[in-house]
Amino acid sequence: MRLEAVGYSLAVAQQIAEPFLNKFACDAFKIAQSLKLQVKEDNVLNTVGARYIFSEYYLNPPTIVLYLKSIELVERAILNFDLSSIFGICDAIHVFLAHEIFHSLEATSVGEVGRKFKVTTLKLGPLRVTSGISTLSDIAAYHFAKKVLECNFPPAMLSYLPLADNDARKLERILQSLADHG
Repeated sequence: MRLEAVGYSLAVAQQIAEPFLNKFACDAFKIAQSLKLQVKEDNVLNTVGARYIFSEYYLNPPTIVLYLKSIELVERAILNFDLSSIFGICDAIHVFLAHEIFHSLEATSVGEVGRKFKVTTLKLGPLRVTSGISTLSDIAAYHFAKKVLECNFPPAMLSYLPLADNDARKLERILQSLADHG
């Protein structure tokens, strides 16, 4: 079921990306503008525990918030580790914005990708509690970003770069762990 669920997420992202391909010159801000999404920039470092928050989508009113200090950590890591040739993007902010654009499309027209597949989260005798798989939504959102921005790398990797904290050995371990876990 795992492969089917991930395949479904990727297919939805590809389908949703189609109308945007070759239309906005890989500019997520232009895509947001075409969808009449409000984009706000907040100059804070947003974290939850050790996890960095780069952006968020709010439904009412349709707004995307970009956390600039968090995104700056990604851009700084790209420069410090000389990764610009690998990532080949001019600005990480477009990846996080495109990711949230997908979530807005998910909320307003596509439906939540993570609800298509259910897993049992609690079982007590004959009673079962099931839940959607929210990770599928993020897989689709990053794939959407990859397609509309024509990235040659998995955009989700960007969110791991600040964890290396300018330590090349940490970065190597992080990238190896990502490679080991698909």
